[in-house]
Amino acid sequence: MKAVAIRSFGGPDVLELLHIDPPEPAPDEVLIETRASGVGPWDTKLRAGAVGTDFPLPWVIGSECAGVVEGTGEEVFSWAHIRGTYAELVAVPTAWVAPKPPSLTFEEAAALPLAGSTAHQAVTESLALAPGETLLVTEASGGVGGFAVQIAAAAGVRVIALARPESHEFVRGLGAAEAIAEPDRAVGVDALLDCVGGEMLPRALAALREGGRAVTLMPPEVEDGRVAFVWAQPDGGRLRELAHLVESGKLRVELEEVLPLEEAGRAHELIEAGGRRGKLALRVG
Repeated sequence: MKAVAIRSFGGPDVLELLHIDPPEPAPDEVLIETRASGVGPWDTKLRAGAVGTDFPLPWVIGSECAGVVEGTGEEVFSWAHIRGTYAELVAVPTAWVAPKPPSLTFEEAAALPLAGSTAHQAVTESLALAPGETLLVTEASGGVGGFAVQIAAAAGVRVIALARPESHEFVRGLGAAEAIAEPDRAVGVDALLDCVGGEMLPRALAALREGGRAVTLMPPEVEDGRVAFVWAQPDGGRLRELAHLVESGKLRVELEEVLPLEEAGRAHELIEAGGRRGKLALRVG
């Protein structure tokens, strides 16, 4: 089968289109004929070796996909973790798979699992936001941030979206009540979802009211009792909840660009350049 893999860790140029043996699914797994794969910052970090290098090489990159279950023809989508979705076939635990939302294309569905699940867990569980509360989201035009804005707004939460000025109309279209370019424009918010980390986190924390709570996608550099690190896990049940939000018109997938599998390196370059609106996807089959 065709797959994009790495033989060594490094920049986008280490991604290669190879012909490798297809995976053999275990008894508790399904084999998905991949139609599309999502692309995100997590993929670029794995490719660069930023989260470890203890992986057998060549190693197929990719953590989310949409496609058809071999043998049944069921259309599904999945957060396949590190199973390698930049490939024509991927074996995934059944518990990580859910029916594809009928209204989404394969490319849109493939871009939803990882960022959507992370945003959903942050908003509904880690922060446990209630209607009427105010949430500040940093990098609100990105993958996780954009889904979080929509999920929170659909739950009756007032969302303040921190984004570049050129993205303010975009985030308002996602449901943000207010769009700002600097965190000090927000004061006394109930909760913070930080999608940036680094020096942005302490600046955004200054907007929290006393007793407010915060979660970040990046491990905090300085310990702060108000901040929890959110680390979502593959979960077919959560994917079904996301699919329900999609089909009820409360959540949409914003795809900025779809590239062919052969251009995975270009997709990684775009991710690492920053300033994206929504998600990128690779068309596989």
